[in-house]
Amino acid sequence: MKTKKFSQLLEKNSDYYELMDSMLNGYAINEIILNYKHEPIDYRFLEVNDTFEEFTGLKREDIIGKNVLDVFPKTQESWIQLCADVSLNQKDICTEYYSKTLDKYYNVRIQSREKGIFLTIFNDITSLKQALQEVQKQKDSYETLFNSVRVGLIRTSLDDGKILKANPACAEMFGFDSLDEFMNTSVLELYQDPEDRKQHRAKLLRNGKLNHTTLEMKKANNKVLTLAVSSTLHYANNLPIWIDSTIQDISKQQRAEEKLEMNSIVFEHTLEAVVISDENHKILTVNKAFTDITGYSKKEVVGKKFTLLWCEDKKKQNLSDNILKELKANGSWQGEVNKRHKKGHRFSAHLSVIEGEKSKNVKHYISMFYDITYRKKSEDKLYQLAHFDTLTGLSNRHAFMDRLKESVEKAKRYEHKCAVFFMDLDGFKAINDTYGHNAGDEVLSTTAKRLKKIIRKSDMVARMGGDEFTIIIENFSDIRSLTILAQKMIDTVSNEIVLKDDKLSVTTSIGISIYPDDACNLDAVLKHADNAMYRAKELGKNNVQFFTKELNIDSVNQMIFEMELRHALEKDEMFIFYKPRICLKTDKILGFEAQLHWENETYGKICSQDFMPVAMQSDFVHELFTWSMKTAISQVKRWQEKYNVDLSLSLSIPDKQLMLSSFNTSLSALFKKYEFNPQHLHLQIQQNSLMQEKVFKRLESLQNKGVQFIVENFGKGISSVSDLHKLPIYAFKIDESFVQDSSQDLMLRSLIQLGKVMGVKLIASGLNEEGSIQSLKELECDQAQGIKLYPALSPEGTTLLLARTKT
Repeated sequence: MKTKKFSQLLEKNSDYYELMDSMLNGYAINEIILNYKHEPIDYRFLEVNDTFEEFTGLKREDIIGKNVLDVFPKTQESWIQLCADVSLNQKDICTEYYSKTLDKYYNVRIQSREKGIFLTIFNDITSLKQALQEVQKQKDSYETLFNSVRVGLIRTSLDDGKILKANPACAEMFGFDSLDEFMNTSVLELYQDPEDRKQHRAKLLRNGKLNHTTLEMKKANNKVLTLAVSSTLHYANNLPIWIDSTIQDISKQQRAEEKLEMNSIVFEHTLEAVVISDENHKILTVNKAFTDITGYSKKEVVGKKFTLLWCEDKKKQNLSDNILKELKANGSWQGEVNKRHKKGHRFSAHLSVIEGEKSKNVKHYISMFYDITYRKKSEDKLYQLAHFDTLTGLSNRHAFMDRLKESVEKAKRYEHKCAVFFMDLDGFKAINDTYGHNAGDEVLSTTAKRLKKIIRKSDMVARMGGDEFTIIIENFSDIRSLTILAQKMIDTVSNEIVLKDDKLSVTTSIGISIYPDDACNLDAVLKHADNAMYRAKELGKNNVQFFTKELNIDSVNQMIFEMELRHALEKDEMFIFYKPRICLKTDKILGFEAQLHWENETYGKICSQDFMPVAMQSDFVHELFTWSMKTAISQVKRWQEKYNVDLSLSLSIPDKQLMLSSFNTSLSALFKKYEFNPQHLHLQIQQNSLMQEKVFKRLESLQNKGVQFIVENFGKGISSVSDLHKLPIYAFKIDESFVQDSSQDLMLRSLIQLGKVMGVKLIASGLNEEGSIQSLKELECDQAQGIKLYPALSPEGTTLLLARTKT
């Protein structure tokens, strides 16, 4: 027994009885008895195991609580004195003892780690002693006894460890199939740690004899054995020659003791609170974690009902009844309970209660719990993140789809209708680009609050992402009521939103679909509302449209169009036209703008302005632009080499393609493959792209490769001059509305002047009249494109043009 706390635990916990009873050795816990002079006069048995009963032939009930002189009257005083010395001085010794009362010999280990309490662990060696005595009397029967005794007997050479003699029990103990095989083995090979043999040998040389030394050795299969070894050194001609040893396998006993100690350590140091209670559910003991978690000490709870593991409330009795009922039926229960700390606050805990194995017909229960308050908070937070939009606090797409499923099922069950509103804010992107994302976030938050105030508690509004909102309206009276509600939303959303220094306003387009009138499943209901919303935008925005069958037809046609577009590359339906760009001073061709076209047998010839918005809605746009870039770069490179001219290539690129993670790498690979000078590539970007930080950083990385940029639609939209200064812009491409409209001459002059001040080229686009060419030259515009100069040409037409202009 290691500590008082441990001994108390052993007295009350049947797990430890089972460990004691599993030992092959006799085991007893004893308490020394002192007289008034504090002199040892006797000792009392506190506990014994089953093996003790077997070795002594006595029953446990005739031993526990009685003095040794009452049970074994012939016990010698010297034995009591020895036990007292061990227990009072907390020693650990091994000795041999002869019981006159039982007429038996025992190998005994006496140990104490608590003053006044000692353990006796013993093994009956009567048969061995008698055998040895018989050997002395009858030498002729020695071999029979030697070979039949179950204790391992072995004689080894002192120097080289050679096995000189051994009995079959010894060979069997070490896992050898035969004694002969064992005899051919050196004992040096059997030590787990060679240093143990050196130390054992050195002690024998000093003392001549060693009793009950614990050694770790190996079996033939390398499995570790824990052995109790008693050895005697023998001499010849005054020289130490060999060692005789008796060996006992105490591996099981060692494991039992280690398990006992390990269980004690685990019990005291586990982070889970552990409570052991009796068959009446009264607490016998608790561990340290119980005190740490609940604030109650062991002294405060021992003897109390284990139902204090959950809070006193109205549901307590029901919970108690359920737990006890489950324990009786299945022997275990687990679940969440509310626990009250000693200081008064409550916390959530996960509780497990199991019925322990019976020992000596005594039933007990083991309860374990741990604080899950933090986990519960984390789960709540995760639920919030999974089901609600962090910006607006509205339900998110996931939660909306769950609710829509419920609403559709409810409408089906009760033969009701439900409506889905799909809303999109008009002009939201312009606010984001002009005033920044913080302003955009404020618009979204304000819109969300306004919508929540309009709808009923039984309905639901969610943010699907970006500036899209969806609403579920259940059990409405008629179509008119939906129209009135939608108009109220339109009016409310359009109210001004006041920021610090600005007043903002947006409008909204709303599409409505109805279950089951428009669709019989939730995906279709949502899709139809989305289609109706796009119809509202097409009709001028800031209005509401209900889904119709005609819209469904348009949607199907759109889907077919998209499918045809996806197969355009593999069917060789895509091709590039090249629009020349000239120098207005020299009339020389400086380069070409690559313009993508699609020719389909169903839809005919389609320019990029008509099919690119569809392509942009899917990842197909990446494949399309990769093909376009590869085709145009390889073509322009061939013209450069054939006509020995430095032609530039320009093409428009959307932000979605620009921000593709592999874009820079792919572009570098094309430069290397076709030996194309990056400075000859002019990427045409929108002015507003410069307002986006991520896009701006990507442009900077391309700038480092030598790529140049042309800002499209210059004069339209919003740009910061400071942002324009940050990149080495090759040219401003003036929007064609300023070139074609004579009333815009003043604006055109201002744009050209701004370009001159900034030191960049000016490209006039959409040049369709002779007079415009002369005006642009007078204004010192650098370059121009347009039908009046050259139309966009096929690769063959461009080759002929270059051949003609070269000559």
